[in-house]
Amino acid sequence: MQRLRDWHYAEAIQAAFDFIPSSIVRRIEYVHFLCGVDPVYVGLEADGITEDKRSYRSTEHWCPIDCQILPKHLRHGTIVLQNLDPFEILVCTIVHELGHVLDEAIPNRNISIPDSLFDEALKEIRDFVADDWEETFAIAFQAYCLPISVELSFNVILDKETTQLFDAIEEGKL
Repeated sequence: MQRLRDWHYAEAIQAAFDFIPSSIVRRIEYVHFLCGVDPVYVGLEADGITEDKRSYRSTEHWCPIDCQILPKHLRHGTIVLQNLDPFEILVCTIVHELGHVLDEAIPNRNISIPDSLFDEALKEIRDFVADDWEETFAIAFQAYCLPISVELSFNVILDKETTQLFDAIEEGKL
């Protein structure tokens, strides 16, 4: 873990990794973290706006190498964490962002989450991910790793096919 401004981030990052099966952790442990600082100010990426009009300056997100403006020899896949949210929310956010890291590390993946599996209260999230493969994968990964009892696990119950996909990833078959 690199570029941590506050030890609370380190605790949340470790807790997030603890939820993830160890065979998957080995595939994504290379990720860097930039915590509590503006990624544009430190030169990680150019200022940008997400599809839902949030600024990358203040939004937790995965910043892959090809989105960075640093010199190539300094680029490293990085999860940007801006807020010291309540611990449980921060852990869920980190697991979700690690889902993006895993998504990038897997060739030829294809899953879908039926609308019926989303809790009605999360309609905005369902609508947001409808056409966004990366978000769908990250939410499915979060649902796979986090028990339903964890706050903000999106109340997604994975179908058999999606669960089998993550089981195969965990077993090293993908």
